[in-house]
This record gives sequence, C-alpha cells and structure tokens, in this order.
Amino acid sequence: MRISARILWTLTLLAALVGCKKGGESIRFSVDWIDWDAPCAAELPAGAELGIISGDPVSIPNVRATTSGMALIPELNFYWEAGQKVMTQFLAYYPYNPAFTGFPFTFSVQEDQRTEAAYAASDFVSGFSVNRNCNVVPFHLKHRLTRLILRVKGETTETGTARALSVLDVPLTGTMTQFADNFTELTNPGDVRALQQPDANGRKCYYALFMPDMLQLSFEVETSLDKYYTFTLPTGMKFLPCHTYVTEINLQEATAFIGDIAFSVKVTDWADGGHLPIQ
Repeated sequence: MRISARILWTLTLLAALVGCKKGGESIRFSVDWIDWDAPCAAELPAGAELGIISGDPVSIPNVRATTSGMALIPELNFYWEAGQKVMTQFLAYYPYNPAFTGFPFTFSVQEDQRTEAAYAASDFVSGFSVNRNCNVVPFHLKHRLTRLILRVKGETTETGTARALSVLDVPLTGTMTQFADNFTELTNPGDVRALQQPDANGRKCYYALFMPDMLQLSFEVETSLDKYYTFTLPTGMKFLPCHTYVTEINLQEATAFIGDIAFSVKVTDWADGGHLPIQ
C-alpha cells in the first residue's frame, strides 16, 4: 500500500507532537528581519507565512506560522520538554514550504525571475536560534542568497535599448543539511532571467537572485533591435550570502553575437619580423 508524501508528512508531524512532553511551558516566538538595504531590523509584513523547524528534544519537523507585529504565531503549539536542560535548535524560514520534513531540504531559485512574484519566490530568508526554557524564542531573519543589481549603459541607435538581461551559468539549487544559516551542496547551474525595475533614482535596473558561490559571472543583454550582447567579469570572485552586488554593463565593451555564434574582432599592429636578405 502506497502512502502519499502529504500523508507521510502528517503522520511524521503527529508522531512528533505525541512524543513531545507537554509538561513543559508552551513556546512563543518573535521575529524581525534585516532587509537588503536596511540598517536595522524591522517587522515582517502582517500575515506573512513562514515555516518553523525545531531540533531535539522539542522535535517538530515543519510548522506553518504567520506574523503579527513582532510575534510569530505557529498553527500548532510548541512545548518545552518538562525540566528541559539541553538547548534546542530552531530555524524559521520564508517562504513556507509544506513539503519540507526537516533536514536536509533543498531550495531553488526560479530561472525566470522577470515577474515580481517569481522574484519574491526566489528569495530565501531564514533565522537560526538556540534556546531552552525561555519565554520567547527570537528569530533574526536575513536573506540567505546573493542579490545582483545591474545597470546597462552605452546604449546607442546602433545597439538599441536593453529590454532583457540574463545572468549566465549560476547555481540555482542549494541544500541545507542541518540547522545553519547557509546552503551547501550547490547544484543545477542555469541562467537567471532578471527582473526589470527602476531603482530609487528612477534608473532602469535588473535584479537577479542566485546561490552564493565562487563565480566569474557572465551576462547576456537583449536589445530592442533584437541584438544580443554578452559581457564577462574579468576575474572570478566570491559572492557572499546576504549581500547585494551592483555593477554596470557597457554595451560598447560587450561582445555582440547573432544566434548561437559569438564573435569578436581585434586588430594588432604588424610585428617586426626582421629584414629579409636581398639577392
């Protein structure tokens, strides 16, 4: 007899709840977060759905919770073990995924991030906390991926104006194997099609999210004249989680290509081959 993943998850959760000793106090949670560009923590939007995972001895694999001010309200109660003397690890994360059943779990950014919904679904936010028998378990959430903001300049009547941008060959999937702040075991390289939005000064920018890694990034720009330009950073660098990187792509310094054939031309001076003998 086959058991669906949803039923298996429900049975796992019920087993965890039955095994939890409710002789201890119930656990409450608070949550704040640091936005990409904010200097201090703030409340999450009211009603945002997060997941909470707890380690031993509380042992709850994955519970949906919603925000209310600075409080994080789980749909099922958590309890400290009666007389608990050991520390319990907790992870709160966003966006909530009912398929997670504890560790390890994987998260993937979307390849096509051109809509606000797809971009938001690619933004993994989490916080890690270790406590025992305290009144409130606090979570301090941060973005765990790398954010790239790109501006295009050097547009001319010959190149046309930029209408789409992709970040090429970046890791799309990561695995979180234990209570931690970051992803490991990065896999599934692919191209991210970036979200186009104006920045605070009204300039057209492209935003892309991907797994932090050591990368030598390349970009592809599509223009209004159906032309394509590629640009590769001169060296590789370590892209860190929770960080935003801003760069500009100058179409005058990029390589133009038609279809799948890339080309570039460089002319050098004649080399001095010495004097030929005269007969």
